[in-house]
Amino acid sequence: MAEIWNVDQLPQMELYQNFFVQNQFLKDYLVNHCIYNTWWTGKGVSKDSDSSCSFVYTKDKTKDKLRDEIVKTIKEDVFHIKLDSFGDIFDKATKKNLLELRRISTLHSSSLIALLCFYSIKADNKLSFTHDGIDFKFDECCFESKNKVGKGNSNVDIQLTGTANGKPAVLFLEAKFSEYLTSGSYTEKSVRDEVYGDLYCALLKDNNPLDVEFEICEQGNGSDGYWKVIGPKHYCEGIKQMISHYLGINNDYILRPKNKGVKVYLGEILFNFNPYIQNEKLCDYSKLYHQLSIKLNNLPNKNQDFEVLPNIMTYQDVFKDFKLDDSVQKFYGIGKK
Repeated sequence: MAEIWNVDQLPQMELYQNFFVQNQFLKDYLVNHCIYNTWWTGKGVSKDSDSSCSFVYTKDKTKDKLRDEIVKTIKEDVFHIKLDSFGDIFDKATKKNLLELRRISTLHSSSLIALLCFYSIKADNKLSFTHDGIDFKFDECCFESKNKVGKGNSNVDIQLTGTANGKPAVLFLEAKFSEYLTSGSYTEKSVRDEVYGDLYCALLKDNNPLDVEFEICEQGNGSDGYWKVIGPKHYCEGIKQMISHYLGINNDYILRPKNKGVKVYLGEILFNFNPYIQNEKLCDYSKLYHQLSIKLNNLPNKNQDFEVLPNIMTYQDVFKDFKLDDSVQKFYGIGKK
């Protein structure tokens, strides 16, 4: 177990050295507590990571024991959250999945920031903001919303319910933290041609530019192929996920009778690290997202009550007038003071 008691011990990675090293909230926390090098396991290797840190050491712990330790640490030790039902909301966000539990315990977890920022939205604590010229007001939030895609599901991180310009609306959000700081092509064999082929082909036929490419790969053994997003100099996983969410919303969610007449939006939210980290990669992914939104909104089979928001969101903009828990506001430096 590799304990870390000082920010000088943090990994030599851009995110940790340029953002977390300067984090006063983390410095204060480490006076009486420690964090840990993340226990990483995969591809036949298990070890303490030299590029990631966690609030809880996850090695050799059962799912139930790990869940209870993470909830206690996040709720009581780190962020001092008072809501009694926080553990129930945590369970919905993680699905009590062992891999998700390990991920949400890391300092740079996109699941963690989404949970801490969105969990308290309710009728007497509405989230209000303006984006792309639309005045949004939300009084309900749920995590890991499932929409059918083929024989499986597209799990959207955040589903917000409320109004857009005063009319009933739902906003689905793919939530990111620092993922876009990386780059590279994205391949997942579950993106099968049988399910996604028509959509990817339609995107290819659309003449609007996109700075990544789509390619179908052979699966072998007589099974159908799968689609790959190619962009060595760009962050591609978010693009694949947005395409999957589009398919699930357009072909499932919006067709449910109870959703008739409700305007449905799809967007993506991420963290802006400026001035700690130069924002070239943020600008690059924002441009890529905007290009994709144009292509998705141009598809001939898109439901008229469904829209992909043209521009990416940031936590800084969405929560600038929202009162987060004091410790959450201090740790991330966002929200109304």
